Amino acid sequence: MGSTHRGRRRPLRSLFGVLAVATAIAASLLAPVRADAAGMTTHGWMAVEAIDEVTDPGLAALLRAHQEQVRAGAMFPDLGYFGSNTYGEEAHWQRFVDAYVDLITDRTDCGPDLADPNGPCADMIAHAFGIAGHGMGDEVWDWLFEPNSPDRDEYYTNGLPTATEGGAETQMDLVAVGVHGVPRPEIPPLPDVATLLQAFEDSGFSGVTPDQFSTVPFGGVVWDVETQWAAEHLAGVQAAMPWMSANLVTAPGGIDFAATAIAGYWDSMWGRLNGNQPTTEVSITHPAPGQEDVPATGWVRSYQPGSARGRGGAATRITAVLTYSRPYAPPGGSGVPATMAPGTMTITAVGSGEQLPIMSGFPRSVPYGGDAGQHLIDVQPATDLEACTWYEVAVGVTTPVLDARGLPVTPHTWTFRTACAPNQITGTVIAPDGVGLGGSFVLGYRPTDGFLPTTGALIEPDGTYALPDLPEGDYRLVFVPGAASGLRMQWSGNTASRSLATSTTVPGEAVVDFQAEASAVVSGKVTDSTGAPLADVTVYAVGPYDTWVPTEWRTTGADGTYSFPYLPAADYAIGFRRPADPTIHWWPSGTTRRSDATLVPVDVAHQPNVDFTFPS
Repeated sequence: MGSTHRGRRRPLRSLFGVLAVATAIAASLLAPVRADAAGMTTHGWMAVEAIDEVTDPGLAALLRAHQEQVRAGAMFPDLGYFGSNTYGEEAHWQRFVDAYVDLITDRTDCGPDLADPNGPCADMIAHAFGIAGHGMGDEVWDWLFEPNSPDRDEYYTNGLPTATEGGAETQMDLVAVGVHGVPRPEIPPLPDVATLLQAFEDSGFSGVTPDQFSTVPFGGVVWDVETQWAAEHLAGVQAAMPWMSANLVTAPGGIDFAATAIAGYWDSMWGRLNGNQPTTEVSITHPAPGQEDVPATGWVRSYQPGSARGRGGAATRITAVLTYSRPYAPPGGSGVPATMAPGTMTITAVGSGEQLPIMSGFPRSVPYGGDAGQHLIDVQPATDLEACTWYEVAVGVTTPVLDARGLPVTPHTWTFRTACAPNQITGTVIAPDGVGLGGSFVLGYRPTDGFLPTTGALIEPDGTYALPDLPEGDYRLVFVPGAASGLRMQWSGNTASRSLATSTTVPGEAVVDFQAEASAVVSGKVTDSTGAPLADVTVYAVGPYDTWVPTEWRTTGADGTYSFPYLPAADYAIGFRRPADPTIHWWPSGTTRRSDATLVPVDVAHQPNVDFTFPS
């Protein structure tokens, strides 16, 4: 059949030889044992978590009462890869689940209420639904979670049995038992072997025999061995695969995502079991509805399932999960193409209403071929997206999406936004000698700011600075040099005052550079009418755009001298005030009116000496 992921599971087949030894040891009640079936622990966890997501209270109560049978069912398909067992692949798919559920429906001995947790078929229903959960878990895991491994270059093998770079199941199983405390499964007996065998026959898969189920009781051995491996390898897995270990539960395709997808699938199967299967719907999507940080670039690439190197693209997949599968090949029938009709899934830019061109081969059923029935459908744009732009994805709106019954899926739409450029201003301050300047500051003022700025940053030793995470608005920046730098304070636009500074607007990213300039120096000596030096006189340098606050002020020393070493180039009124005297006298005449002062031109080439004698 065209639908397969045996390539991903080859290590399972050879390494289940370990399980054969472990089974024999376990049967002899000897320990310790070593075994593994990659991802089986996580599959059981996903299925159990899905019980709380079920919408029908009767079904939820039945599954909760038979939780270990659900877990055992979720582990069952991978036991079909052991040794000479042949049923593993077929047990993953909708074709088999339909056959199993329909056989339960046709039974006359299940009692009047299928939801009865004590009913004669309750454990069989729980087992069948656990098997269904495994298949759905594989689909979302392989398509959405595992591609994060190549994206982030997160791999761990390092002597861990069954671990390969082609899958992350064993590694994440160790996280499941070692970090999240997933309990050891207590595997109950298979509910009805005859019904199970007939389900394989009805799905078109012959040759399964009862002896192939002999390993089912030893599913708990997997947990035992993984717990032993966790003691040796868990720290290494977490160090080598930090993002995947930390996001196993919450990431798309992870535990929570899978639980929602599985519960939607179960609701559909519950309706089928009761003779009233509901219309197929979208249960969960990636990106999530309303998500606002979807990448704008990186969309034009190949898309494949799994974690093998060279794959990836986890964040740039537009996927909808259906509650019932797309069409599958009937037993002995011809294959089913994975590619879907044009218009079954579309992507539209919300603002312009423009429908995006779609990549060749999409939309299609994913992650594998379509023959056995898949629940994920995916559409990919043919080009990168625009940043900070809302897009709407439509499923079955323009052209119907058909399920395995040939019935249309309920039309569904959702929106997401590509990531916006961060609201930040960055730049470089270059000293007059062309070298980056560190140890100084850049401050950012919005129009509503008073003396204190909205933002500020220390300039790095290489002269760069960054003002991140800014509220939206207009910003005027000022470069404030270090006290001994010999450079002048400078506002954006190379101006001397805030009122003349150039504004920079966010949202978005902006770059504002400064070319630092040497400051002008004004110095002088203050005396009384007899020529004696005056100490502790406050000297003000008031620039043309100053109102109440001067550009700088200094106090004279014991010898009456003062200095303004860092004045920006401008014309200044220079004022003098003696201690305990509120009156300011302005150079040169001593007038008490600032408007009558004679302005002193100051720049790098003109650094005057301004002496002042208080009138008698």
